[in-house]
Amino acid sequence: MTEIYCSKCGEKNSPTKDYCINCGSVLRKLDNFKVGDKITSFEDMFTQKHKEQLNEIPLTNEIYELILNNIYETGKKSLKNKGSTALEKVADVVEAYAKWSYKSKGGELGFYSANNIKLDDRLNDSVQIATLIHELSHHLLAEIHEQILMYFWEVEKTYEIEVFVQYILASGTVHLMNEYCAHTVEGRFIPHGYQNYGSFNSILEEQKDELDHDTVVISLVLGNTIAEDIIHLLEHFIDEDLRHEIKQQYNKDQLPPSYSQIGMETTDMMDGNSRNELIMGPLAGSFDAAMKNPDFKNVLNEFLDTFKSFNQ
Repeated sequence: MTEIYCSKCGEKNSPTKDYCINCGSVLRKLDNFKVGDKITSFEDMFTQKHKEQLNEIPLTNEIYELILNNIYETGKKSLKNKGSTALEKVADVVEAYAKWSYKSKGGELGFYSANNIKLDDRLNDSVQIATLIHELSHHLLAEIHEQILMYFWEVEKTYEIEVFVQYILASGTVHLMNEYCAHTVEGRFIPHGYQNYGSFNSILEEQKDELDHDTVVISLVLGNTIAEDIIHLLEHFIDEDLRHEIKQQYNKDQLPPSYSQIGMETTDMMDGNSRNELIMGPLAGSFDAAMKNPDFKNVLNEFLDTFKSFNQ
């Protein structure tokens, strides 16, 4: 049986225990994701109790690893190995986690919005593969943040939690980190010479007057650090054999490689504690802003309507 780590002090406890043997705090178990209360409105979400839980309970490395394992197990149980081509096999992995469908208009290769991935069906298979992995990375990054909130608040997943997280991940420097993370994960599973940081560079250009050098560097390193976690998770599904098939698809499509953006990759990483603090900062900060500004809730409610329409 898997040990339970205390969210307050990090002490390892037997899964049969309800209270930490070190500090006496109530143990939050991953089962609470399924049996906890539901947040069905932003009034339910933005409470003093939830604020205190975000600000006072630390995200430990043990909790973070438990969440990653929970996400992996979810995908493992949901995976249906139906595909025969490289694209179909990658699509199987995507379907284990998120909804996706084709689009046939617009200049974007694909996009992720409101828990849905859209992919242009006019693209070569190799580009579709890269795009699916990129957009799945956005979804998994959101999933990590959502499960952190679910863990701390002991609640089930609802649209309200998903909307709050995806709003944060599309805002400011977090958006920059989010995009860099997705590019980095995508780059791991496609051949050398096909890496592209185009959408990250576009966001960087849009925010250039608001960002200083140190902030950009921190966003890159955090994005790279979380990307490594997502890569390790996806390597359970996109193994060496499938990566070889992906390379073969690129050879078949005969797309010319370009090495102009390979220099965007960084090997810089941060330690787990720094990663955890930088993940929690925007969650707690946005929560505080929402409690102080009623207009913030109105924005989220508008996003909620869009979110629900995408998922009907």
